[in-house]
Order: sequence, then C-alpha cells, then structure tokens
Amino acid sequence: MPQRAKRAADRYYSHVGPRFSCCYCDEPAEQVDHATPASWLHYNLHLIEDWRFYSVASCADCNAKAGASFDLTFRERRARIARAVRKENTKLLSAPRWSDDELDEMGSLMVAEIVKAMREKERVKRRLKVLESRSIPEGVPNDMLMRREMAEA
Repeated sequence: MPQRAKRAADRYYSHVGPRFSCCYCDEPAEQVDHATPASWLHYNLHLIEDWRFYSVASCADCNAKAGASFDLTFRERRARIARAVRKENTKLLSAPRWSDDELDEMGSLMVAEIVKAMREKERVKRRLKVLESRSIPEGVPNDMLMRREMAEA
C-alpha cells in the first residue's frame, strides 16, 4: 500500500487498549498494529462508513506475526500469533533445564550461552502464557471489526 494511502486510512482507526505494552503478549510496545490491516481497508474503502476499525499497541514481533492477515476477533488474532511464536521457538522451548552441577562442569562461555538461552526460554514462556490466555486487555473489544452504530452505542 502506498504510504500516502496508508496515512489516509489511519484516520479511520480508533486506538484501544494499553498504550505502552503490547496488547497481545504484554511486552513493551514499539509499534501500532492495525487490527483490521490497513492494506485490507485500502481495497475495501466502501466499508469505511459503516464499520469501526481498531489499532492497538504491539511489540514488533507480535505485529510482524499478525501481519496483514484479517481476524474477526481479538482472541483469534492473539491465538494465531501464539501459534507462530510457539512454532518459531519449538527448539528453545524443548531445551532441557541444566542443573547447577552440570553447569559447574562446563566452561564459562558455554555456561554464559546456556544461561542466556534459559532466560530467553523464560521470556518466551511468559509471552506464551499471556498470548494463550482467554483474557482481553481492558478497553480492547473482542470484535476487531464492529458496525459503527454498535461501537457508538
């Protein structure tokens, strides 16, 4: 989508939910995710008058995984992101937990790499716990595409 058309489409979005944390995984937010992709809206301009569109704060990873795919509900979108995060981190999530005795037998560089991987594994597990939960952040509607009269009621 041309940048000028994207900026024009942005005025039809209402930002909902938290502003500084990703509404999908609760990591710090770096970007804005158009829950109804701006590229989709650009090719369906006839819907603008009747429908309300939402944008939410998002981390870069969740926004990239959400992509330009269209989801009817917040839960569907978050579940799709969770599947992508789980698939991308399958190897990391299946890595064994090393005991202190095992770590003591290794060199310092190996220990540093293992500790780094264990921290990343814990971060991914925290993200997945939020991504796979049924709760919705305050202020975020489950319906990502809502008729304007319903949204304003």
